Amino acid sequence: MGNALNVLDLFCGAGGFSEGFRQAGYKIIAGLDNDEQALTTYQFNFSEALAIKKDLSDNLEGLEKVFSHKIDVIIGGPPCQGFSVAGKRMKDDPRNTLYKAYLHLIKELKPRAVVVENVPTIMGLYGGEIGKQIVEDFEQLSYGMKVFKL
Repeated sequence: MGNALNVLDLFCGAGGFSEGFRQAGYKIIAGLDNDEQALTTYQFNFSEALAIKKDLSDNLEGLEKVFSHKIDVIIGGPPCQGFSVAGKRMKDDPRNTLYKAYLHLIKELKPRAVVVENVPTIMGLYGGEIGKQIVEDFEQLSYGMKVFKL
């Protein structure tokens, strides 16, 4: 694994997304989440990685250990309650803008690639307004977005 690409997982939860990347040969550097119990599980599952409790609606303070690494790929699934058929689907839910944490970290870390996972309804809900904004925001940072529904 000497040439493995380094991964940062945002909204990591217990580490399901990280596990897929680890199985694909990537090196997991850190997982960030604001849920203490999820991070305890994440640290157990990824003892070689940093498990950092962080509210990503906040600033980037406290991430110095992450910034000391070369991060090749940023992955994660920001909260979906404002978009999901299982959630309340509230357009003004403050969690709907948490994808912007990626934008701040991209500017700082300049990864090769970014993978954002969310519910299928995110691209069409509210007249597609939020989905279009997400694509525009990433493209402004020179990241070409490809949207896939799996």
